Amino acid sequence: MVAEHRLVAEGFKKTPLIEAVLDVAFTSELSPEVTSELRRLLSDNYNSHTEEAVRRFHIDLETETASIQPTGALYRLIAKNTSEIALLRPNGFAASQLAPYKCWEDLFARFERDSNILFGSSDIKPARLATRFINRIDVPTENGIAQHEEYLAAHIKLPTEIENIGPFQLSFQLYAPEQKAEVVIQSSVVEPAIEGVASFTLDIDVSRSIDLPDDWSECLRIISTFRDVKNYFYRTLLTRKALEEFE
Repeated sequence: MVAEHRLVAEGFKKTPLIEAVLDVAFTSELSPEVTSELRRLLSDNYNSHTEEAVRRFHIDLETETASIQPTGALYRLIAKNTSEIALLRPNGFAASQLAPYKCWEDLFARFERDSNILFGSSDIKPARLATRFINRIDVPTENGIAQHEEYLAAHIKLPTEIENIGPFQLSFQLYAPEQKAEVVIQSSVVEPAIEGVASFTLDIDVSRSIDLPDDWSECLRIISTFRDVKNYFYRTLLTRKALEEFE
């Protein structure tokens, strides 16, 4: 069972995280007025914000016409530490931590603080709870070739006649029954940040959209259990050789 493993991915001297996100989707879209008011309340915790119009593309098959309808605004709130970001949209809210990532406790505390404002100020119901952790793994190359299978335990199996491949994308879905959570694992080659290495991502998304309680404090408890799930798959999908790079 996933929950039996308390394998910690944090604490490495050289954390490979690009972005960590805690997210809640709402059962219905908020009106522009409510979204704007919630943005105002959240702004006490952030130094600045940007605004982007949200539009819905609609196709009417009967009349064979298409239209673009405005549905509100997406607010991107930025803290004094610019790696701390929040996204408020008509149908949800997310707290994001860009590199450098410190620890789960800091990100979760910020998400709890902000989400309590949302659920305490408006009649919002959760439709989906999620965490997403995107890691970039840098590996050495030899003659311009990287042996990804030495670092990623899940990889594409090819015939032995094919010596190497170029860019790839791997994606699969699992289920964590104890958390009633869907787990989506993705990995792909990305542009390296420095010369002399090859880079690939390990993207772990854990979400739950069934049997969600109306009590937001209980929803926060559920989200906290996702930590064990993402840590388990992090430790399981990276080989010992990869993990040693970050210890």
